[in-house]
Amino acid sequence: MKITYYVSGHGFGHISRSMEIILYLLRSFPDLTIDLVTVREKFLDTLFLSEEDTKNLRRLQIRKRSLDVGMIQKDSLSIDAVATEAAIEEFNLQKSYIQISEIESCLDFGTELIISDSASLPFKIADKLKIPSLFIGNFTWDFIYSGYAKESSIFEKATRSIYEEYYHATFGLLLPFNCPANSLAEQKQIGLVGRKPFLNKNEAKEFFKLPKDKIHLLFSFGAYGVETSRFDWGKFDPEKYTIVLSGTDFDLLKIPNKQKNGIIQFSNLHYPDLLTACDFVITKPGYGILSEAVYAKTPVLYTDRGNFPEVPYLHKSLTEEIPSSYISNEDLFLFRLDKPLQKANVWKGKPSTLFERDGREDVKHAVAVFLKLI
Repeated sequence: MKITYYVSGHGFGHISRSMEIILYLLRSFPDLTIDLVTVREKFLDTLFLSEEDTKNLRRLQIRKRSLDVGMIQKDSLSIDAVATEAAIEEFNLQKSYIQISEIESCLDFGTELIISDSASLPFKIADKLKIPSLFIGNFTWDFIYSGYAKESSIFEKATRSIYEEYYHATFGLLLPFNCPANSLAEQKQIGLVGRKPFLNKNEAKEFFKLPKDKIHLLFSFGAYGVETSRFDWGKFDPEKYTIVLSGTDFDLLKIPNKQKNGIIQFSNLHYPDLLTACDFVITKPGYGILSEAVYAKTPVLYTDRGNFPEVPYLHKSLTEEIPSSYISNEDLFLFRLDKPLQKANVWKGKPSTLFERDGREDVKHAVAVFLKLI
């Protein structure tokens, strides 16, 4: 059994959930080999693996290549549409070569099934190879690009082209928080997939030895971060709050000593455990951090992340399904935290039943069907 698994390089959410699925599939199918194609391969170095998973990863090979552009970002809160347009045009010049090269790679590997989270080109490759293909994700790039199509002929053309590529997918598996995916001819909703903590709340707080007399705020801004100078650090109260960091780095030289004492940095850890230990996570909304916050049972303070068409659907889930509260960029940068934190504590929504369903098991079932194992 051989699967080629394509993972978008846009942020950490795609590779994070994909590795949860890949590890689950390798556990479930002892004769499975996976060819992982991604530019986020260094994420694997951050994983805390069991002895079984470490052994199973011998059946995973990795190739560094990107099969989509995604969206270029200035930082976690800002989209760079102009740079994305340039990247789309550059990618289009290489697309035919990439397609031919990937067909050859799949033939050499003996690929029997292609999975993509969430690039569209792999489905055209699968169609050429006459093998089945699965989409996994909570949005398609044609939907994202359509949000910019009225102002840009480049996005408009890309939307149409990508739509046609997605239409070649044999089946689409839509994760929670999903946007409309009209380009997937056959699709169904699946359960949540995300990294889970090893520790419960009490165990995590004890493990990280966070001060008991403060409110601990995990600042989580993913692969792109936020510039230190955007914050008015004089307004941060280190007597009341602790800012917890791991992966979101601030330039401490730009922060006054008093406020610097309210910042704790961690490294070489299982991130969901740190998320569990904190009282709140402050972030821009994205699939990866929301799924992990659900499993960690940690309320979310979410801020604006620019004009990104996925955002209204994430906001809907946050309002209705995840303990959370909105905080504007302005209030965040001025550390006006009290009211948003109070709102998060009195959230009155209802968690989705999909959060109790294991999306990895849904993927496993689909793989078994398309590889004719059941």
